[in-house]
Amino acid sequence: MTIHTLTQEDILEQEILTKIARGEKVWEYTDMPKEFRDTLIELLLIQESCEYRGGENYLRYCPRLAPTAEEAAFIAHIGIEELDHGARVREILKPLGRQIRRARHLYKEKHILRIFQHPELFISWAHVLMFNFLMDGAAGQQLAEFKQGPYGPWSIMINGIEEEEKGHVEYGTKGIKEWASTIRGHAELQDALDDWWPLTMDVFGAPNTKSSRLARYRKYNFKQIGNDEARLAFYQSVWPLLASICLVVPRPN
Repeated sequence: MTIHTLTQEDILEQEILTKIARGEKVWEYTDMPKEFRDTLIELLLIQESCEYRGGENYLRYCPRLAPTAEEAAFIAHIGIEELDHGARVREILKPLGRQIRRARHLYKEKHILRIFQHPELFISWAHVLMFNFLMDGAAGQQLAEFKQGPYGPWSIMINGIEEEEKGHVEYGTKGIKEWASTIRGHAELQDALDDWWPLTMDVFGAPNTKSSRLARYRKYNFKQIGNDEARLAFYQSVWPLLASICLVVPRPN
């Protein structure tokens, strides 16, 4: 009979899975099993990229499209808040031994989502508002999941930015309602929705059956539902408003 001797890594893995099963948070960055640590770092790097690139987009491309100086200032303020969120994520990454390395070319950045790779889509104020409404809404939904996840410092950080993220979504919600009140504005919003929708759907990851990461995320409770279910939940959250202003909303892919 073969007797399997547990390695230190096996013991750490069992301990952390037991904590997660009990609903306990992990607070120390030491004594993490490698797979858990790598998964945590991977997700934090993705969030940092989202916060940084989102803030960069708001500051670089959006103010010039604003209909008033007041709107330009407000959208720039959102950008500054997003950059600050990125800085907070970087503080969490420091004890984990990871530094941010930006690729010289945007498209070569490893952890960047596709929605941030298309600055050419900022062609109208309607596109700014729709990006704000969809992207910040999708980000808020995912942050709510990560907040329930196992790493305590990340949960606390999310707790500290939730009100600001909520304010971002409220700004986009109010904005698209007002912009849809004219024939031209309504047409621009439909174009913006058609442009941003598939990229927003990508934010939730590959379909469940094709995702190479989902099993790990669910194993450690970083995600409580599958990518397909997250996409559908987001669709159900935004459909009522978009339909109420007579926009044609694509089904989640």
